[in-house]
Amino acid sequence: ICAVLDMLADGTLPAKGFVKQEDIALDAFLANRFGRAYTQHEMVSRLAG
Repeated sequence: ICAVLDMLADGTLPAKGFVKQEDIALDAFLANRFGRAYTQHEMVSRLAG
């Protein structure tokens, strides 16, 4: 939720109309500061701790 709201606030997503989750590009989601937590590299780093 945080990544999508952040993308809305910075103008990456349109401010009008309904945006389906399928309309959000995975690359854009993962490039977001909140979406980075879901990248494989980030998960591996956390698990390796």
